[in-house]
Amino acid sequence: MFSVLVIQLAKISGFSPIITTASIKHTKALKGFGADAVLSRDLSTDELKQEILKHTTKPITLIYDAVSLDSTQRTAVDLLAPNGALVTTLPDVIGELDQGKTSIRVWGILRLEQNVVLLEDFFHERISGWVENGLIQVRISYPLCTNLTDIFSPIAWKPFQMVCWEFLMAWVG
Repeated sequence: MFSVLVIQLAKISGFSPIITTASIKHTKALKGFGADAVLSRDLSTDELKQEILKHTTKPITLIYDAVSLDSTQRTAVDLLAPNGALVTTLPDVIGELDQGKTSIRVWGILRLEQNVVLLEDFFHERISGWVENGLIQVRISYPLCTNLTDIFSPIAWKPFQMVCWEFLMAWVG
């Protein structure tokens, strides 16, 4: 679910094209969130390279890996251009990178010291306006809770324990 937010934030930030991998059945939804191209997550690294070339000839300089497993990190590093950056949500499992490539682990936790300045402004000043203006889409197709007590119930949060649709999003430029 957070990967969908990353697609939307990338679009707002002017990244283009936004290429993501996912189950193809999610193509329409992901394009609705701002992806320019949705490629099958079942493609090999070589097949991904060929498919990406159909959408851009620019080098891939930034990849966000929402799953961040060994296999997805290795695929991302293979796709990255020299001096490109890989953003992961789990610890780096591939070790030292060559060709000036870097790996950055992100933590979306507001109260981490390195996040406070950025995320407080984001959550308090920006996100609500972006939602109101439709820049950020929030789609919940079923009620999570019927009253305030339900908000604190673990059952209410069950839908958020699902696996993300996509594992790689590449921005070029």
